Amino acid sequence: MSIRNLVFTLVTGLALAVGAAAQGLGDLHLHEEGGRRVRPPRGVPGVTIEKHVVDVTIEGGAATTRVTQVFRNPHRLILEGTYLFPVPEDASLTDFSMEMNGKMVKGEVLERDKARQIYEDIVRRTRDPGLLEYAGRKLFRARVFPVPAGGTVEVQLAYVERLERDSGVLEYRYPLKTQAFDPGRVAVASVRVAIKSRQALKSVFSSSHPIDRTDREGETVVGFEGKQVMADRDFQLYFAPSDGDLGFALLTDKPADKDGFFMVNIAPSNEVAKEEILPKDVIFVVDTSGSMREDDKMEQARKALTYGLKGLNPGDRFNVVSFSTEARAMKPGLVAVDDASVGAAVAWVAELEAKGGTNIKDALEQGLARFESADRVAILVFLTDGLPTVGDTDVASIRKHAKTRNGGKARVFTYGVGYDVNTTLLDALGEENGGVSDYVTPSQNIELVLGSFFDKIAYPVMSDLELVVDGIELLEVYPKKLPDLFRGGELTVFGRYRGAGTKAIRLKGKLGGREREHVFEGRFADGPTKRDFVRVLWAKRKVGYLWDEIQANGFQAELRDEIVRLGKTYAIATPYTSFLVLEDEPQAGGAVRGNGPVGRTREGRRGTPVPPGAPAKRGDRDFAGGPGSLGVGGGAGGGGALDHRGAPGRTGGVKAPSEASSNSGEQGVRRALERKKLKEASLDAEVEEAKEELDRSADARDKDARVRVIRFEGKTFERRDEVWVEAGVDALDEAKRKQVEEVEAFSKRYFELLAAHPELGRILARFESVMIVLDGKVVRFKAAPAEEATPDPTKDPEPKKEAGSKG
Repeated sequence: MSIRNLVFTLVTGLALAVGAAAQGLGDLHLHEEGGRRVRPPRGVPGVTIEKHVVDVTIEGGAATTRVTQVFRNPHRLILEGTYLFPVPEDASLTDFSMEMNGKMVKGEVLERDKARQIYEDIVRRTRDPGLLEYAGRKLFRARVFPVPAGGTVEVQLAYVERLERDSGVLEYRYPLKTQAFDPGRVAVASVRVAIKSRQALKSVFSSSHPIDRTDREGETVVGFEGKQVMADRDFQLYFAPSDGDLGFALLTDKPADKDGFFMVNIAPSNEVAKEEILPKDVIFVVDTSGSMREDDKMEQARKALTYGLKGLNPGDRFNVVSFSTEARAMKPGLVAVDDASVGAAVAWVAELEAKGGTNIKDALEQGLARFESADRVAILVFLTDGLPTVGDTDVASIRKHAKTRNGGKARVFTYGVGYDVNTTLLDALGEENGGVSDYVTPSQNIELVLGSFFDKIAYPVMSDLELVVDGIELLEVYPKKLPDLFRGGELTVFGRYRGAGTKAIRLKGKLGGREREHVFEGRFADGPTKRDFVRVLWAKRKVGYLWDEIQANGFQAELRDEIVRLGKTYAIATPYTSFLVLEDEPQAGGAVRGNGPVGRTREGRRGTPVPPGAPAKRGDRDFAGGPGSLGVGGGAGGGGALDHRGAPGRTGGVKAPSEASSNSGEQGVRRALERKKLKEASLDAEVEEAKEELDRSADARDKDARVRVIRFEGKTFERRDEVWVEAGVDALDEAKRKQVEEVEAFSKRYFELLAAHPELGRILARFESVMIVLDGKVVRFKAAPAEEATPDPTKDPEPKKEAGSKG
């Protein structure tokens, strides 16, 4: 019997491997001479993807998607098969076309029920659930033949779909995910979306991928591109056209029988009229103590201040205060901006020298005393590289005096340079005075960091903001105090809501001392949605707020307990939860990723604890240390880390945030940056964290084997031995938890439950063994018995050894 052709299946542009070893499914057969088809052996590798390029044009609410995919056949056999592509439900059937090797190929579009039948039939025969996550869509199917031995084939596909508009926001999704079917890398993967609109696009963001943006006349182009990447999530894009001064986007997330979550994104136009830009008063307060001589910090600070001074607008006023042992101002009061005054200030800054101690209280007094009017935007930029060493050095006293002296007039933005700073003080100065704190680590350039900040605050357009929704109760809104809006910037607000329906959303504020109000319309969902990332980002911001409270006011058990609850419920890393969180899609939120071994303590051995209270070493992989972190160990006040079951334990070498020693040094600065990251959690931040995830080498199941907690499809799953357990199981009473229905994969009951609960498709595709709550009862899906391996027909049989021969 000779084998001529090998049948394979392509799904979402991915060549499926023949056999379950590569997580691929398909209509798999072998051709024989007589034409009879037989099932192929398991374990035969599939073809590889060399290119997956997506080009999208969106105009008038319609999206035209053109797909180009190139596949390579690494075998010595000619391949043929069936190309399957999951089609959006509302796509136009008449606009589908497919070209292969320069010839038009006929195919058919199968409606959802027929597509589901095909998907499930493949699953039954190949005993692998990889296709289930696309069950429920339409399906484009076409025959692909031949793919020459050792050669390539190019497939092109085009279709048109109508995009849904919700609260002014349009959503585009492309089924890019292929990793569930093939663990190999895509040599080149890219998505380019050109949005043609006569209205300006103020809000454009992706919940799945890092994107670049280019604005042209009547068109905005966004996209991403990578080489040797893992295509492990579908591409998802949101955008909101707007012809007003402010772009507006509302996304809501409504769990069943619970209060909803919302995300509001507001972005001022880059072309705000001059009369709409608020004049501002800016005081630059810069540390010139002796330590600023180190690492060229003083020279960088001079350049940064020069940049900020030259970026002031006509109508602005300013002053510069330098401080070391004492503070001194450039001028007695505020100076109007003109060429002469800015030139004189630049010359004054050039003469600054680093010497003496660090008198922070006097510096703040000198700076805040120079603000004159509450009707102008007032900004104080405070730059220091040290702890208070001269004058009043008590942190509580400095905070109280600054807040009293300021009286709410000025926004205070603090920048700590290096590690020898008091993060508690700098964080509090920003938080209590309407600004924010940030830190410049030794590896960063002060000039670049401050230059970016000065660009951001150059053109304020609205201050003293308040968000109100008619007929909707807003709960737990973050940030607690809304920051000012600046031209080219954006404001993202997260919160919970009670109520539903299409409502008027009012953004109130001040423009040049006058009351202003912008009114938008948005729909607050009253039923379940699939925007799980909204609730997760809300939870991260709340954790950042609670952590700030502990840092500023001391340890409180109830705050620690709430942080632990949020960490476990939403699968996000916190200072009191030690599990590593990785998820399949960025919209799930909460990922902490690293470059080194996952789940290892300082000693480098999985699960080896560091002695309680041991000092942190440079390079420790702890939560405060950034990517790749676990949790913080126990500390004073009972702040212990949690093991993977949520039990108190000490698994990290870093002291808990309740300890006084955590407010300075490298560890303190890194913790402060983590708090800032949580407080400012946004889609952009989530997607940036996903860059490394997009290019990882492990497939989804390998990744799952290395982690304990994953948030997926709006649910939190915890790995207990070899079973992934949904968090909802623990919420049931003991009697229901004990009554577990066991369902074997690919059994009759398995497909009955899948038909009754379509949302199970993606979960069963992801987890081989999982325990979940269905209709108030616990169901455990377990793996099917393994099958015996069969020979690989693509390999020559090993030669038989002659009797008596050696090796």
